[in-house]
Amino acid sequence: YGTQGVPSSANNPGYRIWGVPSWVDKDGNFWLFGGLGMTGIVGDLWKFDPNPTSPTYNEWTWMKGTITDNDPGYYGTKGITNTANTPAGRHETAASWTDDNGQLWLFGGTVFDGPINDLWRYNPADNNWTWMKGDMTYWALPVYGARRMPDNNSDPGARFIYSKWKDQDGP
Repeated sequence: YGTQGVPSSANNPGYRIWGVPSWVDKDGNFWLFGGLGMTGIVGDLWKFDPNPTSPTYNEWTWMKGTITDNDPGYYGTKGITNTANTPAGRHETAASWTDDNGQLWLFGGTVFDGPINDLWRYNPADNNWTWMKGDMTYWALPVYGARRMPDNNSDPGARFIYSKWKDQDGP
């Protein structure tokens, strides 16, 4: 792992399987979160710099999260950024995207006790996660509002997710 926040040629996130969330940011860096590792589900966030003109070229940086397997994360308060916030480690999700402001988004997947429907936003500028929507509970059922009508109470249920997309209006 090295030191959190410090890039090094010796850093390596190790192998992960089964739908590991990933992103490419506005600067072309590759990001990786969680996955199923050798001894359990991990909840660490990594950045890789592929820019050959950068002083950290070809180096991984452990940015956030824990080295403890099956960690439940820390949710804090919905919509409030906190340095302690971190999603639970997960796998079986590819529902991750980068918005037009360069923030990384993550939805759902499988945590230690089953699928979840939490939605998170990570801001690389301040290295903080914000829990945006969804539940901290496993196997959450969907809450439907009126079809095609925005509703703050609507929530998709917990799920395994292996798709992502971005249309002309963004994610």
